[in-house]
Amino acid sequence: MSETRAEVPPGLEGREIEAFSLRGESFLFDVASGLALGAAAAHEAAASGVLAEVLDAAAADEQPAPPPGRGHLALMWAGECNLACTYCHAETARQPGVEVEPQTLADTVSFAERLLGNGCERVVFTFGFDGEPLLHLPRLRSLVEAVRQTGDARLRCSITTNGTLLTPDRVKELERLEVDVGLSLDGPREVHDAARRFPSGDPSYDAVLPGLFALRQSRLPSLRRVPAFVTLVPGIGRPALVAEHLIDLGFHRFTMVPARPRMGSGPVPGAQQTATLAETYGEYADRLLEALAEGDRRFLAGINPGDLFGRSVLGLCRRSRSRYGCAAGRHEFAVGPDGALYPCHAFYGAPKWACGSVSQGLDATLATEFAEATVEAKSACASCWARHLCGGGCVASAVVSGKGLRSPDEQRCALIRAVAREAVRLCVLLGEQSEQGLALLMDHAASVDL
Repeated sequence: MSETRAEVPPGLEGREIEAFSLRGESFLFDVASGLALGAAAAHEAAASGVLAEVLDAAAADEQPAPPPGRGHLALMWAGECNLACTYCHAETARQPGVEVEPQTLADTVSFAERLLGNGCERVVFTFGFDGEPLLHLPRLRSLVEAVRQTGDARLRCSITTNGTLLTPDRVKELERLEVDVGLSLDGPREVHDAARRFPSGDPSYDAVLPGLFALRQSRLPSLRRVPAFVTLVPGIGRPALVAEHLIDLGFHRFTMVPARPRMGSGPVPGAQQTATLAETYGEYADRLLEALAEGDRRFLAGINPGDLFGRSVLGLCRRSRSRYGCAAGRHEFAVGPDGALYPCHAFYGAPKWACGSVSQGLDATLATEFAEATVEAKSACASCWARHLCGGGCVASAVVSGKGLRSPDEQRCALIRAVAREAVRLCVLLGEQSEQGLALLMDHAASVDL
């Protein structure tokens, strides 16, 4: 990235300030208040003697921490897939022909009910993190029936599919089951097909589109407005290019996250790969700035808490102070076909990280470790200005890179800081250049369900 250090205005000595220049313009971020400012406006306010007072008042108006919100159970019950994506973390944990006993299904639903009792407003079961769920429609039917028998509307079923097996008849089946659907789609044909191919080596993009169009004909709004889940591979997927394509395809929501090495295998991304991906976010932020300034709200589809860039933007708009990078091991878990629990789908298949079972409950020791792995407990985060925007990062990435729960992945941290600077730049320039664009962004941020 092309950022450099910038001068901190006088009178702010002792404050934790990130001051930087990016593509010819300078910005400041005050950690205590969560406020982002343009350097010129900050120096002017400092000269008049009001800047420190404004920052102190904003810091005193601390935003409350959000409630646990959604619990999530990733059901690793597919065991097989009809694609062979190059980055798939589930590849090493595949179990073709795996069976899920009726008691395990019942215990899983009971465990979800316990999560509701522990403060989660709702719990979502997602089938498909370890393979293609449409290969196992009878299993999905059993899950939906078990959830319906509880009579609790706070429990919801969903699938994440690669889309290649979606047909009009299968869409009708999903309508009957009333499940939510997420579609894995990495962008334009050349980007998507670079990593998402059939075992034969054949590309999959053209096999996905008919399934997408079948969903768009559904009678259920939740299926018509299917979200896209994008995995970004450094040097292949550029966020701006991907976003443009998804918007052209009519997506109202998409989440873009960088590919992560598999647990226990695969090289950790190096500094050059991280820098390559970080550079592409500047192009994306500029495109979003241009769109919002023109009143085009379609690019807001990527501003959501699951998206790497979207999370930073939402944190700035809401001045939130994240204490965790994710919900893994607290109210997000993966469930194996035998009922074993893991902190999230990325830990699945690593025996060291098994943290209990749906029948017996959580392992108290591991549960405590994850609960205590806050950003405040991570010494490496103490000096990072972006710590409350990211909450300490993805714990799975830290573990894969050889760190522990309290030592974040340094390469991921470098990427997050670069993305957070782009988010600061976006928010400040919108405020300076487009009242309409800033209003669109702030209204969207206020409406997003965290």
